[in-house]
Amino acid sequence: MKKIIAALIIISLGSCSPAVNIVKSWQAPGVTMIEKRSNKILVIGMIKDEATRKMVETALLRKFRGNAIASYTFLPFDSLKAMTEQKLDGRIKQDQYTYIVMMRLSKPQTEVSFVPTTTSVTDASADNFGYGSYFGFAAGNYTNPSYFTVSQNYAVETTVYTVNPNKLIWACTTETVSANKLTKKEVNAIASGVIDEMENNDFL
Repeated sequence: MKKIIAALIIISLGSCSPAVNIVKSWQAPGVTMIEKRSNKILVIGMIKDEATRKMVETALLRKFRGNAIASYTFLPFDSLKAMTEQKLDGRIKQDQYTYIVMMRLSKPQTEVSFVPTTTSVTDASADNFGYGSYFGFAAGNYTNPSYFTVSQNYAVETTVYTVNPNKLIWACTTETVSANKLTKKEVNAIASGVIDEMENNDFL
């Protein structure tokens, strides 16, 4: 019984961590991202919802050990929408950034899953087979009816560019399933998954 309880606790704890699936990643041959104080990193969340944008940029910001800056601190949402490629390039060079990290959240895909009927059974074979045993056995059988669950599958693309030269050096696509809108915990898990992939590729 103790083993069963321990196993359930482990499963419960594991289920608390949002699953982040690395779909694919790419790295320019022989290129790594050098984190040092003199190298400035600009983090941009390409997300229409301003609150989610701030969560994404903050989550990534905390994962970098270098001099990283979130774009929302100086580029409000309306300004970001109106920003042209030329204006962005001018601001990046003016502020002397070394790397640009962009995270783009695609439109979530709705997934509907069917969960079949399940029945839990309590074994009363160790009892004395009287009416109490039968009652204990019957009372231990509980049926959960079948039902449907609806979840959102989020695909997130993260890209890293050097400023001089203006070149893509790393890219990664992840997938995360959420019950509804992405939570702060799920965003942090995505950021951790992206940084882990960078480190696994010896990019960071």
